[in-house]
Amino acid sequence: MALKKVYCMLWVGDMGRASRFYKEVFGLDEAYTSPHWTELRFGDAVVALHTRGGEVEQRHSGLGFEVDDIDATIAALTAAGGTVVAGPTERANEGIRVADCADPDGNRFSLSQELT
Repeated sequence: MALKKVYCMLWVGDMGRASRFYKEVFGLDEAYTSPHWTELRFGDAVVALHTRGGEVEQRHSGLGFEVDDIDATIAALTAAGGTVVAGPTERANEGIRVADCADPDGNRFSLSQELT
């Protein structure tokens, strides 16, 4: 057996809205798209979006994005329909500022920036 790909899958209610959010806010490239499955990439990392009928349960996905400017990213994600659940908070012992955020479907993810 040979592993071919590793991805993080998020359940979304509206494929177009979810795809636009991740492309606009994080600059992810669209590798594949269909009404029920879309793959967005950053290098070898894949964020897969899968439509789900009905409302999506809001919980932390385990997905994280490290950015160079957390404040600018928060402004972009709120403008694109996302929300900040908590933070940003400085964690000096870890060398980062971190925020808990959510996409328009309620999928929560971490946003971090290295302290300089």
